[in-house]
Amino acid sequence: MTRSDQAPAIVGPVVENWSVPPYPNKDVLTGNYCQLERLDAEKHAALLFRVFEGHDQVWDYMPYGPFSSSAQYHRWLKEVAALTDTVFFAIKNFHTGAFEGVASFLRI
Repeated sequence: MTRSDQAPAIVGPVVENWSVPPYPNKDVLTGNYCQLERLDAEKHAALLFRVFEGHDQVWDYMPYGPFSSSAQYHRWLKEVAALTDTVFFAIKNFHTGAFEGVASFLRI
């Protein structure tokens, strides 16, 4: 019997009065060590491509990448920045002052 033929597994206690949380609507999130800025292809693509260029292992467990050119990465950033079920942020390191990565809220 396959898993799809069975009743759903109970993975923990029932959360009473649960409701859907609000959509992450801030364009900037600031922490102690970094700042997250809503991903913008025009502002972040070239900067982030330079960080990732030549480090193809960064993409090993991702469903996208590596990117062979800055233009290809820019197109991808433009596509994901427009999504509504996923919100991507560029990560700015306060110590270096540089954008050094991306993070996202998935399947909102």
